[in-house]
Amino acid sequence: MYNKLTNLVITGINGRMGRQLVLSSYINKLVNIRLAITNNNLKNYNINICNLTNIKSLTVNISNNILASRLKDIVLIDFTNPDSSMVYLNKCCLNKLNIVIGTTGFNRYQLSIITKLSKYIAITYSANFSIGIALMLKLLRIIILFLRESIDIQIIEVHHKKKRDVPSGTALMIKTYIAELYLKPISFSSIRIGNTIGEHKISFADLNECLTISHKVYNRMIFANGAIRSSTWLLNKSKGLFNMLNVLGL
Repeated sequence: MYNKLTNLVITGINGRMGRQLVLSSYINKLVNIRLAITNNNLKNYNINICNLTNIKSLTVNISNNILASRLKDIVLIDFTNPDSSMVYLNKCCLNKLNIVIGTTGFNRYQLSIITKLSKYIAITYSANFSIGIALMLKLLRIIILFLRESIDIQIIEVHHKKKRDVPSGTALMIKTYIAELYLKPISFSSIRIGNTIGEHKISFADLNECLTISHKVYNRMIFANGAIRSSTWLLNKSKGLFNMLNVLGL
């Protein structure tokens, strides 16, 4: 188990996931927020984080400078956007900081940069940090090993109407994970409606029956909790590219 306190730098602090990460960090006794970063809202610079979170005991300043807190045992957690994530990733590489990336919507070139820089620092990258999705991936491989000769597969994903990437990063992650065992095309259905946080259904069907595995999110805190857990796991890694299956030992 982890026996060293992990100091965190959290980016996108004024976003939905940024605030969830702060709350999860506050609850978790194995991590300590040392710096909160925002790069797109100047009026938030140099104020205390408690002004955004209403957690009065937090006394962390908000900055736009990743190097504003030079401490040992630091891991950066980033749930922002692809362009910002590339900036933070490069700064982490230059300063030998490990990073947890939960941003989605990367293009192929950006994904190749993540892979390349993992030769120099430790990176946990996942489109979904929930334990439920990690367990789902393991179940999907078992199902395909038994049924792959006779089935069709469809992935259905539902998210809130403001989500930019289609299909979702989680849906693409699921496809990548099972594609090596299933060589036929996998179809996607993407729905953007209301305020749905996230729902993924994978259906396996032949002419006689259909099996569906589904996962639905009710609170973004599950992603924050998974990212915090990843940060403590990643702290002592020297380099490499990891995901939630690695973190959970699956």
